[in-house]
Amino acid sequence: MRLRRVTYAVELTIVTLVVVLMILPACRKEVEPLDRNRPPETFLTTAPPETTSADYRVHLYWHGVDKDGVVTKFMWYRSDTLLTLDPLGEPDIELLDWNPEARKDDYLKGRFTTKTDTIFIFTGFDTNTGAMQNRQAFHIVAVDDGGMIDPSPKRLQFFARVKGIPKVKFWTQLDPGEPPQLYDSENLDTIAMFTPFKLFFTAGTVNNIISGYRWIYSGVVRPDFNNDGVPDWYVPVFDPPETVAVELTNAGEEMLPSGDFYFRVIARDEAGALSKSDIITGEGACNIVINHDPDTRIFRAECFFRNKRGVDSMIVLEYDELFDVKPDTLPYYSRLRFHYAGWDDPKDIATLQYPPPNEVPIRFQFMFERFGIDENQNTSS
Repeated sequence: MRLRRVTYAVELTIVTLVVVLMILPACRKEVEPLDRNRPPETFLTTAPPETTSADYRVHLYWHGVDKDGVVTKFMWYRSDTLLTLDPLGEPDIELLDWNPEARKDDYLKGRFTTKTDTIFIFTGFDTNTGAMQNRQAFHIVAVDDGGMIDPSPKRLQFFARVKGIPKVKFWTQLDPGEPPQLYDSENLDTIAMFTPFKLFFTAGTVNNIISGYRWIYSGVVRPDFNNDGVPDWYVPVFDPPETVAVELTNAGEEMLPSGDFYFRVIARDEAGALSKSDIITGEGACNIVINHDPDTRIFRAECFFRNKRGVDSMIVLEYDELFDVKPDTLPYYSRLRFHYAGWDDPKDIATLQYPPPNEVPIRFQFMFERFGIDENQNTSS
């Protein structure tokens, strides 16, 4: 009887141990597998040293080393400046600069490449100040065959500079039957109301090629290819350099008001330099006069007065007498009546808002100055 009890106890103990051993793995804490892939290292080998002046076209070289694999590609990013030029002395600031291994947003900003060198065209023109040099920064990291990114990007900062800005010149074609004429700001062209015309322009630059144009007239910046209210850049053909033509219908909704019409152009070159566009200085601006000036002529004048005998009298002053170099003298308390006429230039087209014979009415403005001369030849207004 005693033996059977001992055997039962032993069996129970064995069953309990088996159950415990089965439960223990289920309660074991899961540990993530150890990633033994070591990150690659990046090197910028041949480039302008930090903060030195350079042209806007810069040839940069880089390579990567991976001790447990191979570098398959690189990720690069360009910014206006570096947060610090002393990453060892200011590590906290360095950590805030672009780092795709540390931040998703920075990863999304980067661009991949498999190249190990290229010529970068940096923006060597500060569009805010017009300065012909601009601080630039370049960042790059290596990526290995396991997708590991170098946690310490290599960076470079320098001043890109340009030697000049684009300059624009214009041609006008007011008559479709005549060839375009070079624009002369000293002798402005005049065109009739409601008459279409064409303007041509092109630009040159010392910074290789022109990369885009914008033009402004009637308060609108053009072109706007998407009609979304946001100006685009017109990209010209550069071999040979394109001369851009803009036709102005000068009718309907595109009718231009009478007076000075200003057409401005902004040219952008490969370095990001922008041409000047100023109607005050005339740089990058073309001025056309809309509506030819009318003509006015005073034919004669009649002076009415009462003579010493109390008789009303009249003196007639013909055109030649009115406009000779000798001033005319009129009696005291006399009245003067002018005969004049005005007419529009025959090259202008009359507006259709007036009935036949479809003539634009002529309006006049007057200005006169009166002064007297006493017996001592003193004048008074």
